[in-house]
Parts: sequence; C-alpha cells; structure tokens
Amino acid sequence: MVPDLGPHNHCFAHTSDVESAYNHRLRVLEYGGAPSADAYGALISCIKDTTDDSANAYTLYHESQIRGVVPNVYLYNTIISKLAKARKADLATKLFSKMKANGFLLCSVSYGAVIGACSRIGDVGSAEALFQEMSSQPNFRPRVSPSTR
Repeated sequence: MVPDLGPHNHCFAHTSDVESAYNHRLRVLEYGGAPSADAYGALISCIKDTTDDSANAYTLYHESQIRGVVPNVYLYNTIISKLAKARKADLATKLFSKMKANGFLLCSVSYGAVIGACSRIGDVGSAEALFQEMSSQPNFRPRVSPSTR
C-alpha cells in the first residue's frame, strides 16, 4: 500500500527546494506510486545547470509515462518548452502532436513553445504554419508581450 505522501513534491519544486522535491519523488517511487502530472511538470521546470537539461527533463517525462501518469497541459508545456530551448524540435513537435491527438485545448503557451522550437532550428515554414493554426483557434487572444509594453 502506498502511503499518502501528499502534494509535497509539487510544492518543494515550486519553492526551488529541488533536492527535497527529488527526495520526495524517490520516496513515492519506492512505495510503488508516482508523482502527479503537476509534480513531474514542476520537477521538469526546475531542471537547470546540468550538462543536458533536456535529456534530464525527458527522462522525467518518460518515467511519468512508464508509471502511468496521465499528462496534463502543464506537464506537456513544461517538457515541450525544455525541449524547445535545447533545439530538440523533432521531439517537441512529436509531443505537441500527441497533445493535440489526446484532445487537449491548446493555449498560447503550448503553441509558443513549439513555434519557438521550430524557430530555433530555422524551420520557418513550420513555425509560420503553427502560428497561423494558433491564430485561427477560437480561444486565441493576441496580446502584446510584457517586454514590449
């Protein structure tokens, strides 16, 4: 029986107590459980200062899938963003397509991450097509970036 270890993993990661978050994750895994999609997303968003952030992030994402964690928008967006920053556009677009196929309501963060991935590798055609797709969505609301206000 897996004890109730609560949402601590998620909280530790969001407060930058990454070591406690990873320790809590290990305790949950030792008992046969799995952190939530939000907890995995928070852990992925905290990965920095490593040789290959995207490989570590993808390892966590893959672990979540092996453990049967149902991804949510936050988990998808964090892994896609991490992959995009590492110029791993093929994997980012694959996960974005999976997100779409699973019926998630895509937001500007989802589109922005995958558009950024395409832009970083010089795939202007895909970036433009994705931007057009995003712009045609009923939930799309164009906004001025905070840095340009």
